[in-house]
Amino acid sequence: MRYVSPGIYRSVALSVTVLLTGLSTVAIAQQPTLTPQPISPTPTTPVPSAPLGQPAPQSTEVTLKPGDRIQVGVAGFPDLSGEHIILPDGTIQLPMAGLISVRGLTPTQMNARISEALLPYVRRPQVAIALLSLSPIRITVSGEVMRPGPYAINPADPQNRDANSEGRFANISPITVSDALVIAGGIKPSADLRSITIRRAGRFNQTMTVNLWPTLQEGELAADPVLQDGDEIVVPLVALSPTDRQTLLSSTVAPEGIAVQVAGEVRNPGQLVVAPTAGVSQAIAAAGGLTQQANRRVELLRVNAEGQLVQQTVNFGDITDPLNAGDLIVVRRRGSEGLLDVIGRLLPFRFLFD
Repeated sequence: MRYVSPGIYRSVALSVTVLLTGLSTVAIAQQPTLTPQPISPTPTTPVPSAPLGQPAPQSTEVTLKPGDRIQVGVAGFPDLSGEHIILPDGTIQLPMAGLISVRGLTPTQMNARISEALLPYVRRPQVAIALLSLSPIRITVSGEVMRPGPYAINPADPQNRDANSEGRFANISPITVSDALVIAGGIKPSADLRSITIRRAGRFNQTMTVNLWPTLQEGELAADPVLQDGDEIVVPLVALSPTDRQTLLSSTVAPEGIAVQVAGEVRNPGQLVVAPTAGVSQAIAAAGGLTQQANRRVELLRVNAEGQLVQQTVNFGDITDPLNAGDLIVVRRRGSEGLLDVIGRLLPFRFLFD
């Protein structure tokens, strides 16, 4: 039996180690690499939580929630790529990385989180995220809007799509504050769009104040933040100048029309829909105009915010403030009957006005 010195064993072991290291390096060098196009929207700064009562930074990027369907692509690793639906606990299951929490993240932030989770298993992972569909968001709108209440809004609804959008987000339109106001029937004439409050529940309760006037006047989209699931939007009441009110009621967040009632000496009495900027004279004109027997002094009846019936006398042809939905205009006959007589012919419960 031939004796082999320990030095030879060490030399052979070292040579094998170098050979294996070289083969590993070659295998890594030959691994295919792809350069996927960035699929998430323009990166934005993550929105930090703000204490209750303090304004929070506004985001214009979609945030993910349970039920959203996404496509995850990892360049060179088809086994790690595929479609995922975010689970009720806000996570997705990714091979090797396991459960990853993505609730409340933007696509940009999700890309970074998945890349970080794959680092122990993939060298320099190249991750691409695509939004395939978004589940409905549930919001509440209250205050000075025509139809306050809770709403479930589908971001992929055709009414919320941009017909000119292209690519991966063509069928997904994030819901903004102005969208919520329109869905709630539009704003009332005394809505304060400079001080809209958004209350956002979550791990840290947030509240922020939104000023929509730059959006209405200058088209500044950054002033119209994207809403998240569970948001509560409150539109306060304010006394507006005639100029501001005209601007407000001519904007895209105003209702398309409001229903009012015109009664008495007009050619086509009854309920009709007028523009939100219409005054008393425009409503009478929409009702066919005055009859020959009409008194040109007409009565406007309105239920105010306190539930009280308020009466105002105006002259036909005068410029008046815009009407409110539900207003009643009464045109009396010259020298014959009073206001209550006209109402008594229209309403079976005249005693309510006595």
